[in-house]
Amino acid sequence: MESASVFIDGVKQTSDVTKELRYQIGRAQARQFYADEKIMDNATFDSISWLDLRSLLSKRPKMYQLWFSKQCSGFCGTGQMITRWDKEASSNCPNCGCFETADHLNRCNNRIRRELLRESILDLQTWLVKHCSHPELCIWIPRYLSGQGRRLFVDLVHPDGRTMSQQMRKIGNAVDKIGWRHFTEGKLPLSLKLLQHQHLLSQHTQITIDIWMKGLIDQLLTLTHTQWICRNLTKHHKTMGTKALTARDEIQKEVEKQLSMGFSDLPSTSRCLLEISPEQLFGMGTSEKQYWLNAAEAARTAANNALHISEGQSNSWSEVMKTPTYKARAEQRQQSTSTLPPDDTSKVKSDAPNKPSKAPNKPPKAPKRRRTQSQSNETTLPGTTGGITDRIELLRRNNPIENTQVSIGSLLAQPTNQASASDLDLRFRHSAESVEFASFKTLNPGLWIKGDVINAFVTLNYYYYLGLSVRCVVIEAAAEASWSLSW
Repeated sequence: MESASVFIDGVKQTSDVTKELRYQIGRAQARQFYADEKIMDNATFDSISWLDLRSLLSKRPKMYQLWFSKQCSGFCGTGQMITRWDKEASSNCPNCGCFETADHLNRCNNRIRRELLRESILDLQTWLVKHCSHPELCIWIPRYLSGQGRRLFVDLVHPDGRTMSQQMRKIGNAVDKIGWRHFTEGKLPLSLKLLQHQHLLSQHTQITIDIWMKGLIDQLLTLTHTQWICRNLTKHHKTMGTKALTARDEIQKEVEKQLSMGFSDLPSTSRCLLEISPEQLFGMGTSEKQYWLNAAEAARTAANNALHISEGQSNSWSEVMKTPTYKARAEQRQQSTSTLPPDDTSKVKSDAPNKPSKAPNKPPKAPKRRRTQSQSNETTLPGTTGGITDRIELLRRNNPIENTQVSIGSLLAQPTNQASASDLDLRFRHSAESVEFASFKTLNPGLWIKGDVINAFVTLNYYYYLGLSVRCVVIEAAAEASWSLSW
């Protein structure tokens, strides 16, 4: 005889009680929540066969369970919820254009969605017939689902004039209290389960009521999940989705706007954009159109900035940088930033204890550098071809403010044979731009590893080796626009 036993909701627990205990606590909280939110009253909540729904979901993947919980709670990724964190997103259904909520999923009137719903209902009807279902259930459940919630279960009319039995009408009344949406989410009344159980007992079949209930719930959840997949494909398809089509239309409008503005106000270095005909441009993909659009906008911005700085004299940066006004401004700016702030490290506190004086500081020794075989064969004298050059004096300055104000014209200019000597192994050649690894050890990383220095090498590579192309125009125009904004 057992000395003690544990019962939860009238069921004796023969194993770990935590799983059943969590379920009963969650069920009680859900029951209270449904009543507080006026989703359904306690009597309707208790009339649902929750155990069959739980038994089916326990065999499904975790992501499927997550989708089901979000759909039932209304927090799935519909337009209503997306606009709560993305104010620019559309709250409309991607298929029919109506305001999209979780309740709208199976009620969408789009032709494709309605056809998909009809096919799902036919599959469910076929399943009912094959699994020895009650004859009235085979008739009224498909008709109830086809109405998309516009008609109550008890008000359904058969085209042949058939009427419901009193038992079936009671089941229909229980279904109407639950609601059409909850019914499509697998929340079936216990009275329906009882009717089918009695029918199975009168038939020569091995199908149990538990298997039948899980099968019917699975068919209903498949119907709902199919609508969700169709909705997502319509909206998120890479080429034919509504988001892709909307982005494509916006880019098309911007391209047409740029073409209507013309390119007469652009410098000659940006006229390569005209080499692409409108017919060829409109036939490009979305990414290619976006690339051309970025190039056009960058070139136009750079031209406008050049006109502003030159006071309307020229829209070409190569000509603007030759003007005396531009040179004077550049020299004035360079002189204003050449003075370094005083060093405060030499100050000592007055209350610091006196320490014995040390010997006068000796000049620091230059770090020894290992000479490789390739370095010993290369000359470093000024004026020699292939020697060490630093034509924009990028590595001679120790002030980071000066490094950010390098002349773009000097940066993009073609190197000459008259190269100035530098203390570091920065070699600019027509074939390649390289930095010796040992040079990084002699440089302060805070002055060297910066975006403007890295962008300088990237710009040089594109400028020298890609020629006049759209990509070159984007880099040059973006650099010029950035330079002009610093004035």
